[in-house]
Amino acid sequence: MWNPIYTLFLALPCILASAEIEKPWLKSIITQECPDVEEIVSLTLSPLDLPGTIYGCNRTRANMVLQLKDKSQISKSVVVIALPSDPLREKQISESGLFEVDVNVYKNVLPRMEEFLNKTGLAEKKIWVTALALEGASRLVVEDWEEQNYKLVPRWDGLDMEQCKTSVENLARFHALSAALESQGIITAKKSFDLSLGQRNKDKIGDWYGKVFEEFAKSIRAAWGAGFEKIAEYFDEKSKTITNDILKIMKRDDSKFNALLNGAFDINNIYFKNDENQKPVGIRTVNFQNAFWNSPALDLQHFLNTSPKPELIGDDSKRGQIVEHYVKTLVKSLKDFGHEKSITEEEVASEIERTELVGIANAINVLSGLYMKAEDAAYADDFIKEALKTKQIKIDSRGMVLPKFVEVMKKIVNRSLKLGVCKC
Repeated sequence: MWNPIYTLFLALPCILASAEIEKPWLKSIITQECPDVEEIVSLTLSPLDLPGTIYGCNRTRANMVLQLKDKSQISKSVVVIALPSDPLREKQISESGLFEVDVNVYKNVLPRMEEFLNKTGLAEKKIWVTALALEGASRLVVEDWEEQNYKLVPRWDGLDMEQCKTSVENLARFHALSAALESQGIITAKKSFDLSLGQRNKDKIGDWYGKVFEEFAKSIRAAWGAGFEKIAEYFDEKSKTITNDILKIMKRDDSKFNALLNGAFDINNIYFKNDENQKPVGIRTVNFQNAFWNSPALDLQHFLNTSPKPELIGDDSKRGQIVEHYVKTLVKSLKDFGHEKSITEEEVASEIERTELVGIANAINVLSGLYMKAEDAAYADDFIKEALKTKQIKIDSRGMVLPKFVEVMKKIVNRSLKLGVCKC
Protein backbone atom coordinates (compact mmCIF):
# COMPACT_ATOMS: atom_id res chain seq x y z
CA MET A 1 0.00 0.00 0.00
CA TRP A 2 1.09 3.48 -0.73
CA ASN A 3 0.50 7.01 0.36
CA PRO A 4 -1.89 8.74 -0.32
CA ILE A 5 -4.09 5.94 0.94
CA TYR A 6 -6.71 5.52 -1.74
CA THR A 7 -5.36 3.33 -4.53
CA LEU A 8 -8.02 4.25 -7.07
CA PHE A 9 -6.97 7.90 -6.89
CA LEU A 10 -3.22 7.36 -7.19
CA ALA A 11 -1.11 8.33 -10.15
CA LEU A 12 2.29 6.94 -11.03
CA PRO A 13 5.23 9.34 -11.32
CA CYS A 14 6.46 9.50 -14.88
CA ILE A 15 8.54 11.81 -17.00
CA LEU A 16 6.46 14.36 -18.87
CA ALA A 17 6.93 14.51 -22.60
CA SER A 18 9.22 17.33 -23.72
CA ALA A 19 6.35 18.73 -25.78
CA GLU A 20 4.50 19.41 -22.54
CA ILE A 21 7.40 21.24 -20.90
CA GLU A 22 8.90 23.51 -23.54
CA LYS A 23 11.67 26.07 -23.29
CA PRO A 24 9.51 29.10 -24.28
CA TRP A 25 6.93 28.23 -21.64
CA LEU A 26 9.56 27.83 -18.92
CA LYS A 27 11.37 30.99 -20.04
CA SER A 28 8.17 33.01 -19.59
CA ILE A 29 8.00 31.75 -16.00
CA ILE A 30 11.67 32.18 -15.17
CA THR A 31 11.88 35.73 -16.53
CA GLN A 32 9.14 36.81 -14.12
CA GLU A 33 11.56 35.99 -11.30
CA CYS A 34 14.75 36.86 -13.14
CA PRO A 35 14.30 39.46 -15.94
CA ASP A 36 17.97 39.17 -16.93
CA VAL A 37 17.45 35.72 -18.49
CA GLU A 38 17.95 35.85 -22.25
CA GLU A 39 17.46 32.21 -23.17
CA ILE A 40 17.39 28.63 -21.88
CA VAL A 41 20.53 27.03 -23.30
CA SER A 42 19.66 23.50 -22.23
CA LEU A 43 16.73 21.74 -20.57
CA THR A 44 16.81 18.30 -18.93
CA LEU A 45 13.66 16.69 -17.57
CA SER A 46 13.65 13.90 -15.01
CA PRO A 47 11.07 12.23 -12.75
CA LEU A 48 11.23 13.75 -9.29
CA ASP A 49 10.15 10.83 -7.11
CA LEU A 50 11.67 7.49 -6.29
CA PRO A 51 9.88 4.46 -7.72
CA GLY A 52 7.06 3.46 -5.41
CA THR A 53 6.42 6.99 -4.17
CA ILE A 54 3.04 7.84 -5.62
CA TYR A 55 1.04 11.05 -5.57
CA GLY A 56 -2.08 12.25 -7.31
CA CYS A 57 0.02 13.97 -9.96
CA ASN A 58 3.15 13.77 -12.07
CA ARG A 59 6.15 15.60 -10.58
CA THR A 60 9.02 16.45 -12.92
CA ARG A 61 12.26 18.28 -12.24
CA ALA A 62 13.32 20.69 -14.98
CA ASN A 63 17.08 21.36 -14.86
CA MET A 64 18.12 24.33 -16.97
CA VAL A 65 21.23 26.17 -18.01
CA LEU A 66 20.24 29.83 -18.42
CA GLN A 67 22.08 32.45 -20.42
CA LEU A 68 21.77 35.94 -19.04
CA LYS A 69 21.76 39.17 -21.01
CA ASP A 70 25.42 39.75 -20.14
CA LYS A 71 26.15 36.34 -21.80
CA SER A 72 27.07 34.64 -18.54
CA GLN A 73 25.39 31.32 -17.69
CA ILE A 74 23.80 29.98 -14.52
CA SER A 75 22.07 26.75 -13.54
CA LYS A 76 18.48 26.74 -12.36
CA SER A 77 15.88 24.07 -11.65
CA VAL A 78 12.14 24.10 -10.94
CA VAL A 79 9.55 21.40 -10.29
CA VAL A 80 6.54 20.99 -12.56
CA ILE A 81 3.52 19.33 -10.93
CA ALA A 82 0.79 18.26 -13.34
CA LEU A 83 -2.22 16.04 -13.77
CA PRO A 84 -1.39 12.53 -14.99
CA SER A 85 -0.98 12.16 -18.74
CA ASP A 86 -2.87 8.85 -18.80
CA PRO A 87 -6.58 9.64 -19.56
CA LEU A 88 -7.96 7.14 -17.04
CA ARG A 89 -5.74 8.39 -14.23
CA GLU A 90 -6.40 12.02 -15.15
CA LYS A 91 -10.13 11.37 -14.88
CA GLN A 92 -9.73 9.67 -11.51
CA ILE A 93 -7.57 12.46 -10.08
CA SER A 94 -9.80 15.22 -11.44
CA GLU A 95 -12.93 13.65 -9.99
CA SER A 96 -11.31 13.11 -6.58
CA GLY A 97 -10.34 16.79 -6.33
CA LEU A 98 -6.78 15.99 -5.24
CA PHE A 99 -4.94 18.29 -7.62
CA GLU A 100 -7.62 20.97 -7.38
CA VAL A 101 -7.04 21.17 -3.62
CA ASP A 102 -3.28 21.42 -4.13
CA VAL A 103 -3.69 24.31 -6.57
CA ASN A 104 -6.21 26.02 -4.28
CA VAL A 105 -3.76 25.94 -1.34
CA TYR A 106 -0.90 27.29 -3.44
CA LYS A 107 -3.07 29.97 -5.03
CA ASN A 108 -5.28 31.23 -2.20
CA VAL A 109 -3.67 30.30 1.12
CA LEU A 110 0.10 30.04 1.06
CA PRO A 111 0.73 33.45 -0.60
CA ARG A 112 -1.34 35.18 2.11
CA MET A 113 0.50 33.24 4.80
CA GLU A 114 3.84 34.21 3.28
CA GLU A 115 2.82 37.86 2.99
CA PHE A 116 1.83 37.88 6.68
CA LEU A 117 5.14 36.31 7.74
CA ASN A 118 7.11 38.79 5.65
CA LYS A 119 5.28 41.77 7.18
CA THR A 120 5.86 40.51 10.71
CA GLY A 121 9.52 39.68 10.19
CA LEU A 122 8.93 35.94 10.48
CA ALA A 123 9.69 34.93 6.90
CA GLU A 124 11.93 32.09 8.06
CA LYS A 125 8.92 30.35 9.64
CA LYS A 126 7.38 29.20 6.36
CA ILE A 127 7.37 25.45 5.68
CA TRP A 128 6.15 25.44 2.07
CA VAL A 129 7.79 26.01 -1.29
CA THR A 130 6.83 29.05 -3.33
CA ALA A 131 4.63 28.62 -6.42
CA LEU A 132 6.12 30.30 -9.50
CA ALA A 133 3.22 29.70 -11.87
CA LEU A 134 -0.29 28.28 -11.89
CA GLU A 135 -1.83 27.07 -15.11
CA GLY A 136 -5.51 26.56 -14.36
CA ALA A 137 -6.13 23.37 -12.42
CA SER A 138 -3.80 21.25 -14.54
CA ARG A 139 -0.23 22.43 -13.96
CA LEU A 140 1.71 24.00 -11.13
CA VAL A 141 5.35 25.16 -11.14
CA VAL A 142 7.16 25.53 -7.81
CA GLU A 143 10.67 26.34 -6.73
CA ASP A 144 13.01 23.36 -6.45
CA TRP A 145 13.49 22.77 -2.73
CA GLU A 146 16.57 20.61 -3.30
CA GLU A 147 18.23 23.63 -4.90
CA GLN A 148 17.84 25.19 -1.44
CA ASN A 149 19.29 22.05 0.21
CA TYR A 150 16.02 20.57 1.52
CA LYS A 151 16.07 16.79 1.18
CA LEU A 152 14.07 13.73 2.20
CA VAL A 153 15.15 11.18 4.76
CA PRO A 154 14.85 7.68 3.22
CA ARG A 155 11.33 6.51 4.04
CA TRP A 156 12.43 3.09 5.33
CA ASP A 157 14.83 4.68 7.86
CA GLY A 158 12.35 6.80 9.80
CA LEU A 159 13.00 10.12 11.54
CA ASP A 160 15.14 10.45 14.64
CA MET A 161 14.10 12.46 17.69
CA GLU A 162 15.58 15.77 16.50
CA GLN A 163 13.95 15.39 13.11
CA CYS A 164 10.61 14.57 14.76
CA LYS A 165 10.77 17.62 17.01
CA THR A 166 11.75 19.86 14.10
CA SER A 167 8.84 18.46 12.10
CA VAL A 168 6.13 18.97 14.73
CA GLU A 169 7.52 22.37 15.73
CA ASN A 170 7.03 23.57 12.17
CA LEU A 171 3.69 21.79 11.88
CA ALA A 172 2.49 23.60 15.02
CA ARG A 173 3.46 26.95 13.52
CA PHE A 174 1.60 26.11 10.32
CA HIS A 175 -1.53 25.15 12.28
CA ALA A 176 -1.29 28.27 14.43
CA LEU A 177 -0.75 30.56 11.46
CA SER A 178 -3.75 29.16 9.59
CA ALA A 179 -6.00 29.49 12.65
CA ALA A 180 -4.82 33.04 13.33
CA LEU A 181 -5.27 34.22 9.74
CA GLU A 182 -8.67 32.54 9.50
CA SER A 183 -9.81 34.33 12.66
CA GLN A 184 -8.59 37.64 11.18
CA GLY A 185 -10.37 37.06 7.86
CA ILE A 186 -7.12 36.95 5.87
CA ILE A 187 -7.81 33.43 4.60
CA THR A 188 -11.06 31.44 4.33
CA ALA A 189 -9.71 27.92 4.74
CA LYS A 190 -12.54 26.79 7.01
CA LYS A 191 -15.00 27.06 4.15
CA SER A 192 -12.70 26.29 1.23
CA PHE A 193 -11.25 23.10 2.72
CA ASP A 194 -14.29 21.74 4.49
CA LEU A 195 -13.69 18.01 3.93
CA SER A 196 -10.78 15.60 3.69
CA LEU A 197 -10.11 13.41 0.67
CA GLY A 198 -11.85 10.48 2.33
CA GLN A 199 -14.89 12.51 3.33
CA ARG A 200 -15.26 14.01 -0.16
CA ASN A 201 -15.01 10.65 -1.86
CA LYS A 202 -16.61 8.27 0.62
CA ASP A 203 -19.10 6.93 -1.93
CA LYS A 204 -16.41 6.30 -4.54
CA ILE A 205 -13.89 4.81 -2.13
CA GLY A 206 -16.30 2.36 -0.56
CA ASP A 207 -15.22 0.24 2.37
CA TRP A 208 -11.51 0.87 1.91
CA TYR A 209 -10.46 0.61 5.55
CA GLY A 210 -12.60 -2.49 5.97
CA LYS A 211 -10.48 -4.21 3.30
CA VAL A 212 -7.28 -2.90 4.91
CA PHE A 213 -8.26 -4.32 8.31
CA GLU A 214 -9.20 -7.66 6.74
CA GLU A 215 -5.77 -7.92 5.12
CA PHE A 216 -4.09 -6.85 8.35
CA ALA A 217 -5.88 -9.64 10.25
CA LYS A 218 -4.62 -12.14 7.67
CA SER A 219 -1.08 -10.83 8.05
CA ILE A 220 -1.23 -11.23 11.84
CA ARG A 221 -2.09 -14.91 11.41
CA ALA A 222 0.60 -15.32 8.75
CA ALA A 223 3.54 -13.42 10.26
CA TRP A 224 3.11 -12.68 13.98
CA GLY A 225 3.59 -16.16 15.37
CA ALA A 226 1.58 -17.90 18.07
CA GLY A 227 -0.49 -16.09 20.68
CA PHE A 228 -2.05 -13.35 18.53
CA GLU A 229 -5.27 -14.98 17.36
CA LYS A 230 -7.49 -12.78 19.56
CA ILE A 231 -5.88 -9.69 18.06
CA ALA A 232 -6.47 -11.03 14.55
CA GLU A 233 -10.11 -11.71 15.49
CA TYR A 234 -10.47 -8.15 16.78
CA PHE A 235 -9.30 -6.64 13.47
CA ASP A 236 -11.50 -9.05 11.53
CA GLU A 237 -14.52 -7.88 13.52
CA LYS A 238 -13.45 -4.23 13.45
CA SER A 239 -13.22 -4.37 9.65
CA LYS A 240 -17.03 -4.38 9.55
CA THR A 241 -17.32 -0.89 11.07
CA ILE A 242 -13.92 0.80 10.71
CA THR A 243 -14.69 2.94 7.65
CA ASN A 244 -17.77 4.45 9.30
CA ASP A 245 -15.91 4.78 12.61
CA ILE A 246 -13.16 6.82 10.95
CA LEU A 247 -15.60 9.05 9.06
CA LYS A 248 -17.36 9.71 12.37
CA ILE A 249 -14.12 10.62 14.13
CA MET A 250 -13.18 12.96 11.28
CA LYS A 251 -16.45 14.87 11.38
CA ARG A 252 -15.39 18.39 12.28
CA ASP A 253 -16.48 19.90 15.59
CA ASP A 254 -16.42 23.69 15.32
CA SER A 255 -16.72 24.07 19.09
CA LYS A 256 -13.11 22.84 19.34
CA PHE A 257 -9.83 24.28 18.09
CA ASN A 258 -9.34 23.57 14.39
CA ALA A 259 -6.78 24.57 11.80
CA LEU A 260 -5.77 23.95 8.21
CA LEU A 261 -4.22 20.48 8.12
CA ASN A 262 -1.61 19.38 5.64
CA GLY A 263 -3.36 15.99 5.48
CA ALA A 264 -0.24 14.14 4.35
CA PHE A 265 2.36 15.28 6.85
CA ASP A 266 4.76 12.34 6.87
CA ILE A 267 8.29 11.28 5.96
CA ASN A 268 7.44 11.25 2.23
CA ASN A 269 6.42 14.92 2.35
CA ILE A 270 8.91 16.48 4.78
CA TYR A 271 12.18 17.78 3.33
CA PHE A 272 14.90 18.75 5.83
CA LYS A 273 17.63 21.36 5.69
CA ASN A 274 20.60 20.59 7.94
CA ASP A 275 23.35 22.71 9.45
CA GLU A 276 27.07 21.95 9.21
CA ASN A 277 26.66 19.31 11.94
CA GLN A 278 23.85 17.63 9.99
CA LYS A 279 21.24 18.75 12.51
CA PRO A 280 17.85 19.77 11.10
CA VAL A 281 17.27 23.52 11.03
CA GLY A 282 14.16 23.76 8.85
CA ILE A 283 11.72 21.86 6.69
CA ARG A 284 9.70 22.20 3.52
CA THR A 285 6.50 20.30 2.81
CA VAL A 286 5.27 20.24 -0.78
CA ASN A 287 2.15 18.11 -1.14
CA PHE A 288 -1.05 19.83 0.06
CA GLN A 289 -3.46 17.66 -1.96
CA ASN A 290 -5.34 16.46 1.09
CA ALA A 291 -5.44 19.74 3.01
CA PHE A 292 -8.59 20.22 5.07
CA TRP A 293 -9.86 22.18 8.06
CA ASN A 294 -10.14 20.03 11.18
CA SER A 295 -8.54 18.98 14.46
CA PRO A 296 -4.72 19.26 14.42
CA ALA A 297 -4.66 15.91 16.22
CA LEU A 298 -5.38 14.26 12.86
CA ASP A 299 -2.14 15.61 11.38
CA LEU A 300 -0.30 14.59 14.54
CA GLN A 301 -1.75 11.07 14.49
CA HIS A 302 -0.71 10.61 10.88
CA PHE A 303 2.83 11.80 11.60
CA LEU A 304 3.34 9.98 14.91
CA ASN A 305 2.20 6.63 13.53
CA THR A 306 4.03 6.70 10.20
CA SER A 307 7.23 8.75 10.31
CA PRO A 308 9.47 8.28 13.40
CA LYS A 309 12.05 5.52 13.55
CA PRO A 310 10.55 2.16 14.59
CA GLU A 311 12.05 2.40 18.07
CA LEU A 312 10.33 5.77 18.59
CA ILE A 313 6.88 4.92 17.26
CA GLY A 314 6.03 2.51 20.07
CA ASP A 315 7.80 4.39 22.88
CA ASP A 316 5.17 6.23 24.94
CA SER A 317 7.77 8.43 26.64
CA LYS A 318 9.34 9.57 23.37
CA ARG A 319 5.92 10.04 21.79
CA GLY A 320 4.96 12.21 24.76
CA GLN A 321 8.06 14.37 24.30
CA ILE A 322 7.20 14.95 20.65
CA VAL A 323 3.61 15.90 21.48
CA GLU A 324 4.76 18.20 24.30
CA HIS A 325 7.11 19.99 21.90
CA TYR A 326 4.23 20.43 19.46
CA VAL A 327 1.92 21.86 22.12
CA LYS A 328 4.46 24.35 23.46
CA THR A 329 5.16 25.63 19.95
CA LEU A 330 1.45 25.82 19.12
CA VAL A 331 0.60 27.85 22.23
CA LYS A 332 3.47 30.28 21.66
CA SER A 333 2.78 30.62 17.93
CA LEU A 334 -0.92 31.34 18.43
CA LYS A 335 0.09 34.25 20.65
CA ASP A 336 2.82 35.42 18.24
CA PHE A 337 0.40 35.39 15.30
CA GLY A 338 -2.34 37.27 17.13
CA HIS A 339 -4.93 34.53 17.60
CA GLU A 340 -7.57 35.48 20.14
CA LYS A 341 -7.80 32.08 21.80
CA SER A 342 -5.16 29.67 23.01
CA ILE A 343 -5.18 25.91 23.51
CA THR A 344 -4.09 23.81 26.47
CA GLU A 345 -2.01 20.66 26.67
CA GLU A 346 -5.06 18.90 28.12
CA GLU A 347 -7.18 19.83 25.09
CA VAL A 348 -4.56 18.47 22.70
CA ALA A 349 -4.22 15.28 24.77
CA SER A 350 -7.99 14.81 24.69
CA GLU A 351 -8.06 15.18 20.90
CA ILE A 352 -5.18 12.75 20.46
CA GLU A 353 -7.02 10.21 22.59
CA ARG A 354 -10.21 10.74 20.57
CA THR A 355 -8.42 10.20 17.26
CA GLU A 356 -6.24 7.22 18.24
CA LEU A 357 -8.15 4.83 15.98
CA VAL A 358 -7.35 7.02 12.95
CA GLY A 359 -3.68 6.85 13.90
CA ILE A 360 -3.75 3.05 14.09
CA ALA A 361 -5.51 2.82 10.72
CA ASN A 362 -2.95 5.17 9.17
CA ALA A 363 -0.11 3.05 10.52
CA ILE A 364 -1.55 -0.15 9.04
CA ASN A 365 -2.30 1.53 5.75
CA VAL A 366 0.90 3.53 5.26
CA LEU A 367 3.76 1.69 6.93
CA SER A 368 3.46 -1.47 4.87
CA GLY A 369 4.15 0.67 1.80
CA LEU A 370 6.81 2.88 3.37
CA TYR A 371 8.92 -0.10 4.43
CA MET A 372 8.94 -1.71 0.99
CA LYS A 373 12.02 -1.15 -1.12
CA ALA A 374 12.10 0.68 -4.44
CA GLU A 375 12.75 -2.53 -6.37
CA ASP A 376 9.14 -3.54 -5.70
CA ALA A 377 7.82 -0.53 -7.62
CA ALA A 378 7.39 -2.37 -10.94
CA TYR A 379 4.88 -4.70 -9.31
CA ALA A 380 3.15 -1.74 -7.69
CA ASP A 381 2.75 -0.04 -11.06
CA ASP A 382 0.99 -3.08 -12.51
CA PHE A 383 -1.10 -3.49 -9.37
CA ILE A 384 -2.44 0.06 -9.45
CA LYS A 385 -3.10 0.04 -13.18
CA GLU A 386 -5.19 -3.10 -12.74
CA ALA A 387 -7.13 -1.46 -9.88
CA LEU A 388 -7.91 1.50 -12.12
CA LYS A 389 -9.13 -0.74 -14.93
CA THR A 390 -11.35 -2.97 -12.79
CA LYS A 391 -12.59 -0.16 -10.48
CA GLN A 392 -12.26 -2.52 -7.54
CA ILE A 393 -10.74 -1.94 -4.12
CA LYS A 394 -7.37 -3.67 -4.19
CA ILE A 395 -5.04 -3.88 -1.22
CA ASP A 396 -1.35 -4.51 -1.82
CA SER A 397 -0.68 -6.37 1.43
CA ARG A 398 2.83 -7.67 0.67
CA GLY A 399 4.38 -5.14 3.02
CA MET A 400 2.29 -6.35 5.96
CA VAL A 401 4.50 -9.41 6.44
CA LEU A 402 7.79 -7.49 6.38
CA PRO A 403 9.69 -7.94 9.69
CA LYS A 404 9.98 -4.17 10.26
CA PHE A 405 6.25 -3.68 9.73
CA VAL A 406 5.42 -6.55 12.09
CA GLU A 407 7.80 -5.17 14.74
CA VAL A 408 6.31 -1.68 14.65
CA MET A 409 2.68 -2.81 14.46
CA LYS A 410 3.13 -5.03 17.51
CA LYS A 411 4.19 -1.92 19.44
CA ILE A 412 1.30 0.16 18.10
CA VAL A 413 -1.27 -2.55 18.81
CA ASN A 414 0.15 -3.10 22.31
CA ARG A 415 -0.14 0.64 22.96
CA SER A 416 -3.73 0.66 21.71
CA LEU A 417 -4.56 -2.23 24.04
CA LYS A 418 -3.20 -0.29 27.02
CA LEU A 419 -5.25 2.74 26.03
CA GLY A 420 -8.38 0.64 25.49
CA VAL A 421 -8.69 1.65 21.83
CA CYS A 422 -8.36 -1.99 20.75
CA LYS A 423 -10.21 -4.44 22.96
CA CYS A 424 -9.22 -8.09 22.67
